[in-house]
Amino acid sequence: MHSPTAPYLSEQRQPTSANTARRAVRAMLAGSVAVSISVCMPVSSAAAAALASAAPASTQDSSQRVEKRIDDMHTKLHIVSSQETLWQTVAQTMRDNQQTLEPLVAERAKNAASATALQDLDSFAAVSEAHTGGIRRFIAAFEPLYTAMSDAQKKDADTLFRSGPGKAGKTK
Repeated sequence: MHSPTAPYLSEQRQPTSANTARRAVRAMLAGSVAVSISVCMPVSSAAAAALASAAPASTQDSSQRVEKRIDDMHTKLHIVSSQETLWQTVAQTMRDNQQTLEPLVAERAKNAASATALQDLDSFAAVSEAHTGGIRRFIAAFEPLYTAMSDAQKKDADTLFRSGPGKAGKTK
């Protein structure tokens, strides 16, 4: 006897490269959302003080992490010279997103110990909105590059993004 879902399964469409790109980018950025949320969660007074005193150094560290991620992705995606202009748009978008998000995260950390519940929620909303905007800008920048990639590069990109931040390219 056939299950009621069997006809549905046979009618599933094959994913297009554009849909695959969107899913891959969303998967990678979903991990970034988790990191942003963990940064934005309420912290104890002692932790807030430590975060506030470390804020200037963290901006530099954050910029260095973004540059390392850009270099790592460039290598793992095997960007060729004909794709370099598209890649530079992606890289600059990553830098711009970091520069937009960093001051909001630093301000949130600075005020964590004294913020009211409403201020805390407002700060969380500001960081979340900046992050969502950054994801949208990243997708817009990455899609033309993904479209211009060879099938092998797309496969590498799918694996890289599916793995999520911190696990880039690692398979089980």
